[in-house]
Amino acid sequence: MINRVVTGVVVIIVGLMLLMNTTGKLPWYVWESVLAYWPLILVGIGIQILFARWRIPGIALAVVAMLVLAVLDPFGLGRYPLRHYRFTPRIVPRRIITVPAEFHEKTVEVPLTPSLVALSISGDFPVCDFRLKGDPEVTSGEKSLALQGTVRWLGIEPRTDVRTSPGGSLGPGETAVLIMDSSGSVPAESAEYHCDFRLNPSIPTAVRIDSGVVTADIDGSRAALDRIEIEGGAVDLKIRYGLSGRRQTLSVDSGVISLEMTVDKECGLKLRVSGPPLVVRHNFSQAGLVREGDYWVTPNYLKAKTRLDVTISSGAGNITLHRVSW
Repeated sequence: MINRVVTGVVVIIVGLMLLMNTTGKLPWYVWESVLAYWPLILVGIGIQILFARWRIPGIALAVVAMLVLAVLDPFGLGRYPLRHYRFTPRIVPRRIITVPAEFHEKTVEVPLTPSLVALSISGDFPVCDFRLKGDPEVTSGEKSLALQGTVRWLGIEPRTDVRTSPGGSLGPGETAVLIMDSSGSVPAESAEYHCDFRLNPSIPTAVRIDSGVVTADIDGSRAALDRIEIEGGAVDLKIRYGLSGRRQTLSVDSGVISLEMTVDKECGLKLRVSGPPLVVRHNFSQAGLVREGDYWVTPNYLKAKTRLDVTISSGAGNITLHRVSW
């Protein structure tokens, strides 16, 4: 009886973990964390031998413990522990929402002040079309701007806040923070959000998008995009990188991905892809990258002035890399 119960629990936990993998809520790296707890198998064997009279399934219990510990990651063995994700329950009063038939639009501007040293952009949407490009002529009249663009929506109006915070990783100065959030209300099924921004290339920028479905076109060939993080159930991303002379990172965590990445040949590139090998396809070897352990690396990575570190976790999809000379 107890053997059937424990076996059923193992199957349920594995099924839930795979479901969270394919929906983008849990990265595929979690299975590496499972293997990291292999000594528990020895503990389970010892329990099974010690309590053989009562037929305690020690090995099966050890497997359950390995799966649970890999997800919770209390010892920090995994690269992306579950506590990174936001499972905060939210009770929303039930109400009837009337969705307008046409798109609404508002302008978003971030002033360029002498004390501004960095910019942070974050967006939380159910469905998002996000476009960003560098433009050295971002102005409003005679006033220079760090960012200018529009947010269009069909459904619930998103909250957009611009504030500044002192200091940052770049030293003294201020960081401008743009927060876009549509999660404060219950969105209709037909809700859509479109963001179209122009960015001042002189301002180092971090971008984070969290959405159920993400379509993004990011042109960083003339922008200092230090960090980009995108999480979504389905991600369709086109992104371009130039020679910024900086260390840059790109992280994509999704259930299904379509990624087209164009990078300058002089840029040092280091990629890591986590996912089923025959289901997540890429052309890294054809693009001139070499395999070094778990990474794909360009031969010039260590000597390059501009370096790009890419981490991709996905259950299925296609990744295409183009290396060009701008």
